[in-house]
Amino acid sequence: MERPELDAPADPPAVVRVSVVNAMDGLQYDFDLSGRATGNVLRQELVVATGIPTEEQILLYGPPYARLDPKKTIESYQFHTEAKFIFVYDRRVLSQETPVAPRTVLQPQSYQVPSLSPTSTPAPRPLYESSSPLLRALYDYEVQFKTAALTGQTLDTIAQARIVACDTCLSHQRAQAMAIQAAMSNLDTFHIAMTQHFTPFWKDFQATSVHHEELLNNLEAHIGRLETIPLHPALQQPPHRTTLYDCIPLERVREWRTQCAQSHSHLQAKMEALAASYHALTDSIRSGLAAGAVQLPPPELVRQRDALHAKLTASDGSSVSAMVATLQANYEVVVQRVAETLPANVASDTASMSTSYMFASATVLEAFRGLDEMQRDQAALLPQVTAIVDDELKALMASIAESKDSMFTTVHAQLRWISRVQSEIRDFEQTLNLLKDALLVQKRQFAELDHVAKLPEAYEACLKEIQRRRTYGRVFTWKIQEMGEKLAQMREDEALLREAFVKDFGQHLPRDFVPGLVEKPSHCDIRMRPFDVALPAIDDPTPTPFETEQNELEQLRARCKALEGRVDELQTELEDQKKASCLCSSFSNASSLSNSAEKGANFPLVLALAATAGHTAMANSSELLDKTARLEALVEERGREHAAAVAGLEARLAVQDSALLEAATARDAAAHELAHAQFLLGSQRSALKQIWSLVGMEDSALDVQSVDGLQRGLDAFEDMWLAKQQAEKAAPTPTADAGDGEMSKIAFRSFSFNDLALFLPTFAPSDAAASKIYLAFHLGCPNRFLSDESIATFYQTQNRYPEYILGRIVFIDEREATERDNPYRLILGTTFYVLTVTCLVDY
Repeated sequence: MERPELDAPADPPAVVRVSVVNAMDGLQYDFDLSGRATGNVLRQELVVATGIPTEEQILLYGPPYARLDPKKTIESYQFHTEAKFIFVYDRRVLSQETPVAPRTVLQPQSYQVPSLSPTSTPAPRPLYESSSPLLRALYDYEVQFKTAALTGQTLDTIAQARIVACDTCLSHQRAQAMAIQAAMSNLDTFHIAMTQHFTPFWKDFQATSVHHEELLNNLEAHIGRLETIPLHPALQQPPHRTTLYDCIPLERVREWRTQCAQSHSHLQAKMEALAASYHALTDSIRSGLAAGAVQLPPPELVRQRDALHAKLTASDGSSVSAMVATLQANYEVVVQRVAETLPANVASDTASMSTSYMFASATVLEAFRGLDEMQRDQAALLPQVTAIVDDELKALMASIAESKDSMFTTVHAQLRWISRVQSEIRDFEQTLNLLKDALLVQKRQFAELDHVAKLPEAYEACLKEIQRRRTYGRVFTWKIQEMGEKLAQMREDEALLREAFVKDFGQHLPRDFVPGLVEKPSHCDIRMRPFDVALPAIDDPTPTPFETEQNELEQLRARCKALEGRVDELQTELEDQKKASCLCSSFSNASSLSNSAEKGANFPLVLALAATAGHTAMANSSELLDKTARLEALVEERGREHAAAVAGLEARLAVQDSALLEAATARDAAAHELAHAQFLLGSQRSALKQIWSLVGMEDSALDVQSVDGLQRGLDAFEDMWLAKQQAEKAAPTPTADAGDGEMSKIAFRSFSFNDLALFLPTFAPSDAAASKIYLAFHLGCPNRFLSDESIATFYQTQNRYPEYILGRIVFIDEREATERDNPYRLILGTTFYVLTVTCLVDY
């Protein structure tokens, strides 16, 4: 069992209660709308409720307050989870300078006391028919007390209705005040956005203006400085260009300076006007927002309403409700005393009733004394209630109604001012965008002068960059040579191994067994590009860390030369020793045998050592010379091979670049043609769906996403058309006779003479009178257009453009889109066909 997610948002209800306040009168309208309904549905409901057309409605919702998007759904605004208010404003009223203010009259203004009927007498006959003066006087008392009680109840009811009317009118004024505050909040949002756009732009302009003024004032100084900076000899091409001064187009630079000075002064004036407009607009908005914060409705009216409400409902005896309750209680006491005074077993006739009352006259007189006291006590209550209800409450109603009327004028003035300021903000934003573009253009103009100012610094950096690149090139070349030797040795070893394989095993395999099995190892060619080799001869006199290994190589070469010199010295000494040995042998005899023995004992050893040293040195020197010669020959051979390979690769690269360029061009053309075809296909499908609906076919039977679905749809359309023709029993015509068999099929895979074709407009026919271009419904056969003559024929027949045209092809004009002949705006070189048809359907 899955666990419910914690803190999951509540699903929006299916029906949402949306309340909208009319800013012009403060009335609130409640609508129950579906959560998936859009803002347009709410606008339509407001048309019925308020009479404001949809195009004249301005809807703000918040806080924060912003325009209500008519395309978004109601549930997306989360009205069921957040306290949001919606206000509607009438653009028609805001456009009027002095609209007619509606006059407000609060109700009820008048009232009527109910009529009286004596019902308190328990006897069969009423008291006013009695012949006894005491009983008729008792009836008069009862009528007076009842009249006072009913009048008090009526006044209390009227007072409650009038206080409710005052509260409703005050609530309308509060809603109008909230509508003003909502519009003010929206205006403040506009102002904040305007400030966010203007402030960074103004800072950028000020910094740019200072820089441009410096360029204008110091341009001649910058030009004079260029005359003092000589060019490196390797860069003096042509020879007369010896300084940086010779590298700039002087006359053109001075013309640029004149144009830039004019543009700078003109833009400076525009910017100052823009800044003044911004500050004036900002001050106006701030003062308007401060003035619009006045509390509405007036607090004095609210205090008067609260005081009167206390007089109506206070718990002490001076309130209207207490006095009305006193009148009602007195009336009930009178009814009770009358009932106690009259005997219950009074005879039905008047004579006996009078006789019985004669005996109870003392009791009646006693009741009169109590009633007189009650009458005196309540005599002042009814005038007090009448004064509160008829005088004070009506005066308050008049004041509140007058405040409501003046509120309309205030709302109109405030909202009209807000609308005007928002229009000024929009105009300011447009001017700001134009000046942004102008500043960018001016920056590009001053960039030419900036080049002159920064040319010395750029020249020094250029020299250093060339030196660094040449150093890098030497190190890179040495690395290439070192790696080339290693790779060449690897290739030689690999070649021997491959030759051994081919000799031992490869000759026994089929020739096409494995392609490339008998080929030699591949060459590896690494070299620098020409733009790195052809740098000017500008070197840094001080060595850099990149030359460390190059210096070591030079030291090794010097050491080799020293060893070769030492070998030459040893060879010379060896030859001298040989000559000395030949001279010493001629003096050998018997008498000097002992001396010869003493001296001869060391000479062979010395000679042997010298000979050994000489042979070793000679062997080392020979090996070094042979190795050097082989390396030089190998380097020359590799250089020739590399040069040839590079030339071949460059030629292949040029061919490939050309092929890639052609392929890119063809791809772009194909993509454009595909997009055009997809657009036409989508238009045809949409038009076919509309035709399908117009002829009353079922939408489920049409599948425009597949070829089979299109074929089935066309077959169904043909069957419907044929059935209609048969039902009308039209006279046989050549075109109708040709409708049997294959001739009655609508062509869409190919088009030829006498084929039946369906033509659809290339866009939705929103306006029946707008001129249209008809394209044949097709599959894989684009650019088949209906001729203007055929379209004109159909238009003249019905004085309108039909939703589709079904006709038989009588002429096909094959054409090619050129600059002079391209009525359908196709890609130049595209082949298109203009088809002329005869009409088969009466539209």
